[in-house]
Amino acid sequence: MASECGIRHKGFPIAHGFRKFFTTQLISSKVNPEIREMLLGHEIGLASAYYRPTVEEMYKEYSNAINNVTIDPANRLQRKIEFLTRKIKV
Repeated sequence: MASECGIRHKGFPIAHGFRKFFTTQLISSKVNPEIREMLLGHEIGLASAYYRPTVEEMYKEYSNAINNVTIDPANRLQRKIEFLTRKIKV
């Protein structure tokens, strides 16, 4: 079915490929490792008994990665326009 949609998936399930992409982008964005694992739905072991971030803390960490995990190019283009506009004004 994926190939009928034009999606190539190099031998592993597409959902797994998305999880790999998401994880890579969270790491590149320097998201807190415990929060990263929680966003992926993983248990964080013993740390979960002592560390329970608030929704606001989790969103703050996730917001660091929004631009990297957003696949729609319009978001990146908007950021580039804003950057270039600031650069011209300086």
